[in-house]
Amino acid sequence: MENFNNHLLWDILLAHAGHDVTIAVYGDPNDPIDVALECDDCNEVLLDADLYTLAARSDLDDADC
Repeated sequence: MENFNNHLLWDILLAHAGHDVTIAVYGDPNDPIDVALECDDCNEVLLDADLYTLAARSDLDDADC
């Protein structure tokens, strides 16, 4: 397997540095159906908790980073 771009999230977020961003909560604020990080300047969803689960990668050692 080829080396996957380990900086994908980094690159996505860096592209919006200096932009106005918002944590948007959908549904009941006490029991939301979704939470997302959205760029207000670009009208773009950067991260969507309903679509992605973020966790530390366990398949890499320090030499791969």
